[in-house]
Amino acid sequence: LKDTKSADQKTTLLHFLVKVCEEKYPDILNFVDDLEHLDKASKVSVETLEKNLKQMGRQLQQLEKDLETFPPPEDLHDKFVTKMSSFVITAKEQYEKLLKLHEKMEKLYQSLMGYYAIDVKKMSVEDFFNDLNNFRTTFM
Repeated sequence: LKDTKSADQKTTLLHFLVKVCEEKYPDILNFVDDLEHLDKASKVSVETLEKNLKQMGRQLQQLEKDLETFPPPEDLHDKFVTKMSSFVITAKEQYEKLLKLHEKMEKLYQSLMGYYAIDVKKMSVEDFFNDLNNFRTTFM
């Protein structure tokens, strides 16, 4: 939009779009507020996020196994197994919530890419958000 210029080279298609929005659709100008988190979102690596989730799952499974095979404490005041057992339960619940959120994020991203007719194999989430953020910044 910013590279497509008028015949006199003074106005870009983006300038024209902004002018039309300001004159005829001023309410639409608030869309930039809805996209304020794009800068941070474009810096989140989905690949790293997925790796971290998998690692977290493996570590929780390993902790459960370790607690099952942990030798009985010699000291009666040793609460390690008790405390860690309750921690595992809470951590697994939170991990399951994270997995569901990640799954929901993936579905929404697939839907969004379908809406914009973008091949998900050719464009990463980060690149898409970065492009949208650049548009937002240029538009403002």
